Amino acid sequence: MTDATLLATNRTSRGSGPAGRMRNAGDVPAVIYGLGADTVTISVSARELDRILHSDTGVNSLISLSVEGEEVLALARQIQRHATRGILQHVDFIRVRRDTAVSAEVPLHLVGEAPGTKQGGKLEQQLFTVTVSAKPDKIPSSIDIDISGLELGDQIHVADIPVSDGVLIALPGDALVVQVAVPRGLTDGEDGEGAEGAEGAESAEA
Repeated sequence: MTDATLLATNRTSRGSGPAGRMRNAGDVPAVIYGLGADTVTISVSARELDRILHSDTGVNSLISLSVEGEEVLALARQIQRHATRGILQHVDFIRVRRDTAVSAEVPLHLVGEAPGTKQGGKLEQQLFTVTVSAKPDKIPSSIDIDISGLELGDQIHVADIPVSDGVLIALPGDALVVQVAVPRGLTDGEDGEGAEGAEGAESAEA
């Protein structure tokens, strides 16, 4: 994973008034914290940060903050947006080290089409994200799960999720991710047909 570079400026003014003026100028108020160091208040370009957050690596992009000559490696967390306009309002950056694992939420994407759905089954996804632990440059932007082999009644659990070396999923292995559920009516119908077929065979023999 390549670091994204983001210029940051120290800010001393606080409160809703200065923050509003900052946003009107195209910047986002933010803070940097973590690793036992003091919390630092900064501002960054809303456009540049949005570009990073919408890149292939998404919200788990490893960001090198350039704070007036000092380089700080960080991940963006607690990303606040305007409820209706979607504009960035505030961001927390957490300091990280390249050699130390951190936790991150990673989205799960289903890939393919389950044959069981064509047989009347219902595809049910129970987990849409998972918490992983990995070094910052090993955090996946997302995890693809192939469902093209799922027949009626088949399930995929956390233990079945493919992850790279060094990536651990912080959930029990038996936690259900996705399944092709068999509708009650479909089961009853199949049982009924079987019973009728058996009765018909008995009558023919008689």
